[in-house]
Amino acid sequence: MREPIPLRGIIIEVRKLFREYGYEGTSMRNLARRVGVRSQSLYTRLCLIKSADI
Repeated sequence: MREPIPLRGIIIEVRKLFREYGYEGTSMRNLARRVGVRSQSLYTRLCLIKSADI
């Protein structure tokens, strides 16, 4: 099993995408490709982070 993607790495990449393409031009698919996972894995990772906050 792969190591989970650190949240910091996701944030760094999404900020780069926002700068390049803007909010409207950025997709979860683009972000997943940047961090090297499938988009579903990225959604799962972000849901786990959100549920830990509750």
